Amino acid sequence: AMPTSGMAMGEWLDGPFGPDAAKGRTFAVQRTVLMAVHSVTAGTRLADIWPLLESDHRVQLIFTRPPGALMARGTDQFLAGLGGVVLPWNQALQLPFDLAIAASHGHLDRLHAPVLTFSHGIGFSKLNVRYQGPGHEAPLEVSGMERAGLVSHGRVIPSAIVVPTQWARRTLADAIPEAASVAVVGGDPCFDRLAVSLRQRNRYRRALGVGNRKLLVISSTWGAGSLLERCPEILSRLVRSLPE
Repeated sequence: AMPTSGMAMGEWLDGPFGPDAAKGRTFAVQRTVLMAVHSVTAGTRLADIWPLLESDHRVQLIFTRPPGALMARGTDQFLAGLGGVVLPWNQALQLPFDLAIAASHGHLDRLHAPVLTFSHGIGFSKLNVRYQGPGHEAPLEVSGMERAGLVSHGRVIPSAIVVPTQWARRTLADAIPEAASVAVVGGDPCFDRLAVSLRQRNRYRRALGVGNRKLLVISSTWGAGSLLERCPEILSRLVRSLPE
């Protein structure tokens, strides 16, 4: 991938993509793949995916940030740190790609590419937060199964939806049958990486300076109903409970 140069707002970038891709290529690339990174959280999930493609010289990876993510702060810095080709969103909308990969929803129907989506969390495990406003309350949708993110104008947006288990596929089928028709049970890349990393457990503990002490890892989602919202003192309480 080409290194990213500083770019002014609205600047059109040239590189190994689009109609003039051959002018900027080093390898005889056969496919160009767009990684649509909505947020840092989605980006860290996609970081389990793109190394599988990056090592193949037949594939050119391009990155872009779709707009509208609720928690987009830090995403531009995250992408800049990758050292790859980062296209402005408006330019990405004007170019065809052989595949677009995302770990979140939003504006993917505007891309000129078949879309492959992954979950950016642990699956269909929580209801969305209900926003405050004057409109009448409606039933909450399950996070990751929002109809507006999966179906638009009578067409399913993703060409393939990777789900971790058969249970997740059945759950999606109950909520949005037409979207479940393109669901593929592909496991969880994050879980796979954790499983493979078990053999490196002692190395990680040394790097973290744990020694013989117990290491606690706390995970919380965001918003109302999350672990930190319901129990904001949990971190300090757990730290106090640890032996000296």
